[in-house]
Amino acid sequence: MRLLRTQWPLMLIAAILSLFATACEMLLLTDHLSFSFHYAFRFVIYTLFLFSLFYAGDRLLDRFSAKQADNEQGRVQGHIELKGQHHFEFPLTRRGFLGSLGVIYLCWLPYLILTYPGVIWYDTQQQLQQFFGIPNVFGDGSHLSDHHPVFDTLIFGSFVKFGHLIGSGNAGVFLYAIVQSLITASVLALTVLYLRRIGVPRQLCKATMLFFALFPIFPMYSSAMAKDAVFLPYFLLFSLCFVETARTKGDFLRNPWALTAFIVFAVLMALTKKTGLYVVIVACLFLPFFLPKGRRIRAFLPAIITALVMMVALPKVVFPIAGIQEGGKQEVLGIAFQQSARLLREHPNEVGPQDKETIYKVLGRDVDKRYEWWATDSVKGYTWSDEQNKHLGEYMKVWVRNLAEHPVSYVETYLALEQGWLGAPTVTKDGRLHNVANIYALGAAHGFPEAEQLGVAVHRDPSGPKLLQDSMDWLAGTFFGALPFSRALWATWIPVFLVYECLRRRRERFAWLLPMLATFLFLWVSPTSATIEGVRYLVPMIYVAPLSLACLLTHRVQNPLV
Repeated sequence: MRLLRTQWPLMLIAAILSLFATACEMLLLTDHLSFSFHYAFRFVIYTLFLFSLFYAGDRLLDRFSAKQADNEQGRVQGHIELKGQHHFEFPLTRRGFLGSLGVIYLCWLPYLILTYPGVIWYDTQQQLQQFFGIPNVFGDGSHLSDHHPVFDTLIFGSFVKFGHLIGSGNAGVFLYAIVQSLITASVLALTVLYLRRIGVPRQLCKATMLFFALFPIFPMYSSAMAKDAVFLPYFLLFSLCFVETARTKGDFLRNPWALTAFIVFAVLMALTKKTGLYVVIVACLFLPFFLPKGRRIRAFLPAIITALVMMVALPKVVFPIAGIQEGGKQEVLGIAFQQSARLLREHPNEVGPQDKETIYKVLGRDVDKRYEWWATDSVKGYTWSDEQNKHLGEYMKVWVRNLAEHPVSYVETYLALEQGWLGAPTVTKDGRLHNVANIYALGAAHGFPEAEQLGVAVHRDPSGPKLLQDSMDWLAGTFFGALPFSRALWATWIPVFLVYECLRRRRERFAWLLPMLATFLFLWVSPTSATIEGVRYLVPMIYVAPLSLACLLTHRVQNPLV
């Protein structure tokens, strides 16, 4: 009872997250929310597990803080013993950088070899078809579409085109995998050195380096031909600049080169991923509140310039000149469309004829049959017409009216769609394991119909990718693998725990969490969370987790880097 009295906030947090986890499991297995003693018992089990996890983390932080304080006191008094040189001191030097990069990239090489020539995701297939003028889901191939960022389309297409010049499209795919993974590994190595520079203990920096090197998510998503892979290094570089700005109370941005880098990384984030713009705006919107007066405008400049580039320069100037089609509104409204589709499937006789007709004008008469709980693609489609746009205002009124009449249906739709961020790993009756952050090695087989036309078909036994895929799927399903591969761990449990600990221990360092929290917010409007595609949206949270932990793990604050 004493433990509960002193740790009731952690117990409350565990209970709330467990309630969502239980609801997601119920929806996954039964498709509906309803009370049962079985799921009440599951709720208790989840609550005890999460409380134990959070409590163990809290105690470890207490022990770590005490040890750090003792070490600092020892330095002040001058009686810390020197125990000799270590293999990894992680100095912010060329030698320290190359040492960390070497360890990380050597551990990644087996993944690059097994997935030769490289993993191509579904969205990238459509982008390559656009680049080479082949009909695709966004058009007849006569133009590029900004449904997926054009900047990424040009990168992917250029590598494949260069591959054609040197022998085959697959040579370009493999060259891309090498270059992109090397860029990302370099940024991860820099992150390790930065953590050491700001006071994270050497052993924890070593653990971070090994985490980057050995956790399969890093090599697989750093080398994939997918827009998220291009986005990741710029997101991390932006986050490093952001944390350094918050850590130094804005002094970092007094250097023109540092400010320029901050802005460039922000713009590149937005160019490589649609939500990058909003992550920059949200993070930079709150950063000035943590800085002294006189240093706030510079901190908000990345958001202003990025918004001007993405909302004015590209759509109003570049796209019309280049004949690039803008993405449709269906991406933003995917969740609302999903809720309308489930409503018609579950309550067809309770929706008025006029409301039905309005929904049909926007989504089609077969929308209830196209509903799939795990993703919005089948409902929202890939294109947007003027006819749909004409009825959008009327549709939104219908959506609001039915929200008031059928709130449970809307909640069920939303939780089912975003359950990957809340639900624990669960096995369904068909033997499939859900809600784990699995890899996509089978994308190296390039089995899509247009692969031959694009020159990226793979004419060999796909045993390497299949072996890797099966091994990682097995590992994620084991007792020891379920937690580190859990989507909810990275999407929700760790961020919530970090916010709690930061506000309790080091409230002034809350600003350090803003890049992670801005990314966290946009997880909740994802068009899918349960499919393999959903892992791509989660990966930035995994990449930035060690940097976010630094707000709790650093003890001393040093001078700015520049």
